[in-house]
Amino acid sequence: MQLLRQLCVAKDFYQYFFSAVLQANAAILSILGLFAIFKIQNLQASSANIRNFLISEGGRFLQLGAIIEFDIKSTVDKKKYLESSNNLNSSRVQLLREWIRNDEQIRNISKSIKLPIFLLIIGIILPMFYLVLGDYLYIYSNINIICFVAPFLLLA
Repeated sequence: MQLLRQLCVAKDFYQYFFSAVLQANAAILSILGLFAIFKIQNLQASSANIRNFLISEGGRFLQLGAIIEFDIKSTVDKKKYLESSNNLNSSRVQLLREWIRNDEQIRNISKSIKLPIFLLIIGIILPMFYLVLGDYLYIYSNINIICFVAPFLLLA
């Protein structure tokens, strides 16, 4: 018990420490979100440029209805449509393949960012509880170590 009390540096330690952890996690989440959103917007803009180019051709290679239907389709259906279309110009096929690649990259980014964002949100929520309970943790210092170590054991 005496050793645990010695580990407690000051009453304000918990407020400063968990506030810093909260701010660091919020900053990391913001930066991660910034890059992900920027990349997704960039890919969506590229797909929109391809769609607008094909529409501006006035239906010479693809009818307007076909472009709209292609835009609505899932990635798998877009690939099937591309394989079944034999009468398309090779440059138009290349544009449609790039459109499909953009959609796949957007889907992959969205999938790969879910777990890090979830962990960072947990890393933001837990310090908020600790900030509220800081005085309680200081008074009952025998649970200090348990409350500090438990979240890290759960994430491991």
